[in-house]
Amino acid sequence: HRDLHLSIRRQRQMCIRDRVRASLLDSEYLNGHKIKVVTERANVYLLGTVTRKESEIAADLASSVSGVVRVVKVFQYL
Repeated sequence: HRDLHLSIRRQRQMCIRDRVRASLLDSEYLNGHKIKVVTERANVYLLGTVTRKESEIAADLASSVSGVVRVVKVFQYL
């Protein structure tokens, strides 16, 4: 049962990560390719080198994705 539970949790994390990535890539206000998305326990970590404006847009987009509990910005700023 433990392996099944871990597999289900991993699938949920991948689904959240993929939805956040899609949201960033679909945005006309930033280059989503510059941002790496990592998920752990429904927390989304955004990494990359962006402007402060792009950082805010990315965080807003990520936080609007269903299932996201918290967004953590780990950016370097231009």
